[in-house]
Amino acid sequence: MTDATEHSETVLVVGGAVGIGAEAVRQMASSGRRVVIVDINDRAGRLLADEVDGIFYHGDVSDDTSLGKAIEQCADE
Repeated sequence: MTDATEHSETVLVVGGAVGIGAEAVRQMASSGRRVVIVDINDRAGRLLADEVDGIFYHGDVSDDTSLGKAIEQCADE
């Protein structure tokens, strides 16, 4: 994977730890984007973030406060 300084853009994928979301993460990472994954599945999210040299934050899309905190963390990166 490329160094973080070489990424052309950063994308945020909510629900990106497994399934279709995880495949979207892999595709975006393979095209040179820095990917931030937000999901409630900590184990899968961390493993995928390591796989694609991305970032993982715990966040629940059904909980505005939880999701807001994850987005704030992403903005601080």
